[in-house]
Amino acid sequence: MAPKDIPELKLMLEYAVGYNGPVAIRYPRGGPLGEGKGAGPARDIEYAKSEVMREGDDFIIFAAGDVAMLSADASEMLARENISAGVVNLRFIKPLDGDTILKHVKRAGRVLIAEDNALSAGVGSAILELLSDNNVKADVRRLGVPDCFIAHDKRQSLLRGMGISAEGIADKIRRWQK
Repeated sequence: MAPKDIPELKLMLEYAVGYNGPVAIRYPRGGPLGEGKGAGPARDIEYAKSEVMREGDDFIIFAAGDVAMLSADASEMLARENISAGVVNLRFIKPLDGDTILKHVKRAGRVLIAEDNALSAGVGSAILELLSDNNVKADVRRLGVPDCFIAHDKRQSLLRGMGISAEGIADKIRRWQK
């Protein structure tokens, strides 16, 4: 699991305590967790189920961890420009919520997968496998950590440098829109 913010981390910890099996929760060190402006109250955790934060018709953004908050902020920016970008907080990296992912991909057709993790073998790769296995065609782009040496710096500075920020996510979609 990967929480988008502190309230969701608390819910995931409660869920993990009651779950009869192994659980891993991935969250960033060095905080802040959930830097975005917010997405409403925390919702209960259901096994392998995503959280739809915003509906959208032009694009769908699948985000893992606190990048979901940044994606929600980007979606708000884009809405002011009449670009409709939905946001799905994946919550579970494994297993993926295939039903929700496929439904939203078929609806929007243009998919951005945003994560603060390695692009190589990351959640984007898993979503691409899901689409391939289900014979679903879509225009998919990924935003994440490239497979190269990353210098040391504060987490937020590194992410911004890779375009993993609300502004970076919105800009990637704006350029795609053209």
